[in-house]
Amino acid sequence: MNTISTIITPIDGNAMINTVFAEATAACDSSPAASPVASPVTSPVTSPISVTVNQIVTGKVSRRKDRNAKGLLIEIAGNPMAYLPVIALAGRNRSERDARFASLVNAVGSEIEVAIVSAAMEDVNGAAVPRIKLSETKVFALRDEARRIERQNALVDAVSAITVGDIVNLIVTAPATIKSDKNDGSLHCFGVFVDIAGIKGLLHSSQVAGDNPRAQRNRLENISVGSTVEVEIIEAYIDDSGRAVVRVSEQAVAVKKAMDRLPVGSKVSATVIASDVVGNEHGLVVDIGGIKGFLPEADANVTNIESLTKTRGQTVKVTIAGGFVDGLVKVTRKTK
Repeated sequence: MNTISTIITPIDGNAMINTVFAEATAACDSSPAASPVASPVTSPVTSPISVTVNQIVTGKVSRRKDRNAKGLLIEIAGNPMAYLPVIALAGRNRSERDARFASLVNAVGSEIEVAIVSAAMEDVNGAAVPRIKLSETKVFALRDEARRIERQNALVDAVSAITVGDIVNLIVTAPATIKSDKNDGSLHCFGVFVDIAGIKGLLHSSQVAGDNPRAQRNRLENISVGSTVEVEIIEAYIDDSGRAVVRVSEQAVAVKKAMDRLPVGSKVSATVIASDVVGNEHGLVVDIGGIKGFLPEADANVTNIESLTKTRGQTVKVTIAGGFVDGLVKVTRKTK
């Protein structure tokens, strides 16, 4: 206005018109770029999305989508329109997925079960826009995983219900075999499998009742599928791969029954079988009337334990100490 006043000095009709024209021109020439730009005010955006990732929902086919990536727009109650790409439709190959797409395009309004792949507010040119992406194939994967977890939890519960130390009667379900190292196609039997509350347990050949390996082998050959064995649960746990490991022992039952005749503190004669390391202790493995025992070197009450092995099948007097060392009855020659 100061510039206009300087140029137009006379105050007459024409001057008034010129003044009005100049003001209008100045107003039109003012550029928005010349005006100060206000900083955008950011405020929390309330998301209209109520579904969550990996949730399985039922939606309705709205229409096809061809822009950017071909697919379908799916209506999910209470949520913005969701996108289901063709590649995520059910089908073993592209041909089957395309056929599935064509059938759904012609079935607008029909229901479809889908899984939520992503659901979030995304920044699009500075604006928060809700985006939901779907998958039909993921429904099967999620259900398979849910069933796997359910089975695993049931297995963990079943194994937890098995008590180590219990003596039970179990049915033999199958021989436990592996390929023989003879490379002749034959099989080597290393025990039998038993059923314990629907879980496969192993009775290893070393845990079959018998005074020696030959007797155990003979006993194993006479255990038939469908027969019942009386065993003690010696291990029950879930290994790192998620499999149930249950091991049972027939020998432990035989030893416990024999031990009923050998109370702690009773003095008996034992036949020396061999010098060995058992349970990290050196000592002698002995036979007590068909029961294997272990005499630790610290309990041998001799200067040199090897003196007790000079004669093959040497007999020594021992006292039942009670307890077991790797399945062997612990004995001692110490005197109080």
